[in-house]
Amino acid sequence: MTRLGAGDAAVGLAPRVPTGSEENFQGTGTLELAPGLYASTVPLAVGSRMKLQGFLNAGPYLDVDDVDRSEGRYGAGLDAR
Repeated sequence: MTRLGAGDAAVGLAPRVPTGSEENFQGTGTLELAPGLYASTVPLAVGSRMKLQGFLNAGPYLDVDDVDRSEGRYGAGLDAR
């Protein structure tokens, strides 16, 4: 994890191994690698009783057997407390 002036950032690698039966929708049947970037902002005070914090997870899912089936994925969110 890296501390930045505006928040935090980290990178990771998640392997997805083929388990389960493709016919029963329990897996893709191929090995996938998912490198990712995970970032968050510092909490921003809104008034005296609330803070907001943004989050982003982004990266590709790389299909090792068929690169054309690879896809990019992301998720963004806002946490209020």
